[in-house]
Amino acid sequence: MAFSLFRYIPKIIVFALSYLLVQFSYADVMEGLYSSTQPVVSQQTRDRGPAFNAALKQVLTKVSGNPEIFEQAGLLERFYPAEKYVISFAYLENPEFASYQQQLATGDSGVMDSSIDNHHTSNKPLSAVSLNAPPLPFLLKVEFSEKAIEKDMTAYGLSIWGSVRPSIQFWVVAETDGQRQLLGKSNPHVFMEYMHKDALRFGIPVTFPEADMLDLQNTSLSGLWGLFPDALDQAKSRYSSDGQVILKLYNTYSNAWSANWYLTIAGTRYSGSMADADLAQLSEQTLRSISRILAERFAIKPNEKLNNTVVQIEVTEINSFKDYADVQGFLRLLAPVKRLVVNWVEGKVVSFTVNLNTDADKFFEYILLSGKLKRVEISAAVNVLPIPVTVVTGVQAVEPAPEPY
Repeated sequence: MAFSLFRYIPKIIVFALSYLLVQFSYADVMEGLYSSTQPVVSQQTRDRGPAFNAALKQVLTKVSGNPEIFEQAGLLERFYPAEKYVISFAYLENPEFASYQQQLATGDSGVMDSSIDNHHTSNKPLSAVSLNAPPLPFLLKVEFSEKAIEKDMTAYGLSIWGSVRPSIQFWVVAETDGQRQLLGKSNPHVFMEYMHKDALRFGIPVTFPEADMLDLQNTSLSGLWGLFPDALDQAKSRYSSDGQVILKLYNTYSNAWSANWYLTIAGTRYSGSMADADLAQLSEQTLRSISRILAERFAIKPNEKLNNTVVQIEVTEINSFKDYADVQGFLRLLAPVKRLVVNWVEGKVVSFTVNLNTDADKFFEYILLSGKLKRVEISAAVNVLPIPVTVVTGVQAVEPAPEPY
């Protein structure tokens, strides 16, 4: 028997969201939150255990978004041995070790010059040689159980940050010898490489501008140097990101650097600074601070999970089964979503009931950051005669009423 899609709506006001036909997303889905790759000296069992523990520590940092959780006395020991969470692992050859051996054979020290004047040579891969430590010959790639880790994190009172995370664009102005430059894709520097590496450690989607003539025309280096957010009003419209960081980087003495940064996201502003450090330390500390800020705002805290908030939403502009599947998949990825139920489908509109493990405000903040959905105003629904509902392959369809004689 054929089914037609009708609905019965009680007389209430529901939240309506429009699915954006232009398919770009601000917030990113971070892959690999529950995996980590660690360098190891051998493939022997004795070296595997410590590598598992180091990999788990990195995963806990990414999932919580807050590296300072390890300041809690004895916290890590509660998770160890990490092997109990491991679902798979594999050994790989470390390409940095091969590069290191080649450098030794040719007499090249491989140490990268971190001066701004030599930034065009900084697109060489980062190696442990540049950090004054020889690389190890193997990499151990470890995959952990998401369910088991989240269960224990909740039991130990740790917040959990979902895989949908705000994207952050860095506008870095570096000064050396009185000259200022905007760093970016067309003007790379080793500091960007450090930041990309640290962004993966903390699970933050980080991007840089093109730093080309168009960017320079749409902003001013002096405005960025002064950490004025309105200096980006025109330039940032070229890019899709949830937040912007303006960072000024300058020499203090010898090879020491200092930095000041200013983060703007969702109408809130934060700032920070660090002095007299090398570029690797500046990158690590900056990303550490920003990760902590974002996790505090967006991660789901253990006490919030006691909530049982329920919202009903209607999503419009669903033009195909792919749109329908994409919206469901996206909503289920959001950290605040505990359970998602399809109520009905009619034409281009799908209705969901969403059980949340936090308050509705945080849920809609995630929606806003996503760039996939926008909130629209609707009026109170009108009463429609109830119609029997039958669930068909996850979509609530209804059987039409008999034709009158």
